[in-house]
Amino acid sequence: MESDAGKCVMDAPPDVQDVEDVTDDAMVLDAQQILTAQDLGVVLVDVPEWGGQVFVRMVNGQERDEFEARQLHQNQHVDAEEDSEDAYVQRLANFRARLAALTISDKNGKPLFTADQAEALGEKNAAALCRVYNVACELNGFTQADVGELVKNSGSDRSADSGSASA
Repeated sequence: MESDAGKCVMDAPPDVQDVEDVTDDAMVLDAQQILTAQDLGVVLVDVPEWGGQVFVRMVNGQERDEFEARQLHQNQHVDAEEDSEDAYVQRLANFRARLAALTISDKNGKPLFTADQAEALGEKNAAALCRVYNVACELNGFTQADVGELVKNSGSDRSADSGSASA
């Protein structure tokens, strides 16, 4: 199984320039400017099935990596000590609800749900979850290619789930 965990797959490559093409008036950022940039935000999403609106937040890089790592669990049919492609399988069951639990927030970006509440969130209306999921994917750079990699890497054990309600 080739993992996509270390890759950022976007629909289109960002605008890039050769170093020789950079002009003196270009805004080239230094480390401090990058670290202090306010690059995380929230958007308001209509969810009529739930009777109102919810905020969906952008996650930081560490949160996304942790989320993706939690989508794997040890394959009980393979010894994890073995260096095997099949040692871990993807947990696709309730995936939309786990991403929604991670990204639904208050107006300041504070999550409303804990990872343990993702299973209960998965019991809610599928159309509402899909709406929130689609916005969360768009905001956080999850692409169809990312989801395709999850499906491809899950092999035949697509229903495999660790039973954990963690997001």
